[in-house]
Amino acid sequence: MSVFTDVAAEGVLLAGGGRAILLQIADAAVGAGVARHSDFANRPLDRFANTVTYAYAAAFGTPDQLHAVVDRVNRAHGPVHSPRSRPAATAEARVGGYVSSTAAAPSIPFTTAPGRSIPSPTASGRSILSTTAPARSTPPTAPPTTSTTSPGEPPSATDGPEAADATDARGGAGEGATAYDAFDPAKQLWVAATLYQSAITVYEKVFGTLDAADAEDVFQQYAVLGTALQVPPGLWPPTLAEFNLYWADAVSTLVVSDDARRVASDLLHPRTAPLWLRVVMPTVRLVTAGLLTPELRRAFVLPWNARRQRRFDRLFALTSAIYPHLPIRLRHLPRDRYMSRLANSLA
Repeated sequence: MSVFTDVAAEGVLLAGGGRAILLQIADAAVGAGVARHSDFANRPLDRFANTVTYAYAAAFGTPDQLHAVVDRVNRAHGPVHSPRSRPAATAEARVGGYVSSTAAAPSIPFTTAPGRSIPSPTASGRSILSTTAPARSTPPTAPPTTSTTSPGEPPSATDGPEAADATDARGGAGEGATAYDAFDPAKQLWVAATLYQSAITVYEKVFGTLDAADAEDVFQQYAVLGTALQVPPGLWPPTLAEFNLYWADAVSTLVVSDDARRVASDLLHPRTAPLWLRVVMPTVRLVTAGLLTPELRRAFVLPWNARRQRRFDRLFALTSAIYPHLPIRLRHLPRDRYMSRLANSLA
């Protein structure tokens, strides 16, 4: 076991899932794609299971298991794009099966500060997390290749090219609306970054801060969440210090749309859920809101006050006092169960 696998196997990291999703949809393009191709309200557990299975397969799966999960992800993401935002050949190539990250769009370095360079996600040189829709023009020869929905989420039964085209009529993706594409490398980078950053935030609240060498190692290996799909390796920031700069820049550009607020409401108040999930949802809402910045809580219109802050602090104080002393088998039980289900589904 490495430090990375020790960290990634901890079941408590799942507590950061709601935060990661809200951060993802606070990006305009990701939020638009999720709003039009996801069904949080009616399928909360399915969506959660698909995303968690992908993350565990990326970190712990065999090559065959990872290949199978990536193939499922590519097929699920095929219909997820705004009208005319992707050449038909691109969708067919991606949906047809496993696509290596080496086939992604070329990256070009751009300078973000004197003496500092980070790979650009597109040949146009646009900001990695621009919340402005790109101009509608002829698609590049090497099309984008990443996700605006969380990995592994299948579209609903009505999603497909016809459903995507219909978004023009309901104001979802016509002229002036935010363009989105599930194969956009910059947005897939953002999704992977939120999964890593949310996981490490929860881990360090429970176990304490990792030392510098371990933190760097864990960060480097978490790149697999993006590169297992189609994020070119050069898009993942080369060091943790570079990632922290990327993260600060990215968060400062987030704009929470009405679409994002609606999706967040569906996520945190699912209309169809088993009794046990309804029982734990108040805690899920508390943890999700507490892990966000005050600015994002206000933007998502999540209730917060001194009383909720005290409850949140007490909850994590109790978790950090008890959870690290639980048996390893219990702490790793979610990982083991999801991986067992994956193995059975491929048998």
